[in-house]
Amino acid sequence: MWGCDGPSTRGGYWQTTCARCHGGDPHCPECEGEGEVWRDRCPASLCTGLESFAAAYLSQERGDGWPAPGSRSDQAAWYVTAREILDQEKARIQRAEAALAPPS
Repeated sequence: MWGCDGPSTRGGYWQTTCARCHGGDPHCPECEGEGEVWRDRCPASLCTGLESFAAAYLSQERGDGWPAPGSRSDQAAWYVTAREILDQEKARIQRAEAALAPPS
């Protein structure tokens, strides 16, 4: 069984690029030069809350929809608040970039 509560009893289920060498060391002790490592835990167990939020935000930016089914009012309050803060920061950065751009 696999889940966020502990290691799998059936071996690896998914692969990820080696976090130690990023696939660039043929002598890496972590991936043994393969560049990828088999994981046997739920991906959610390896992510922090911030990483999970970032993934949800980027997914929504790509047009994949909200993280949970439904509309804005069906999302967790913390997600909606964090999303608003990031949207404001993104707009501030875009305004600063536009101000630095050469006139066309």
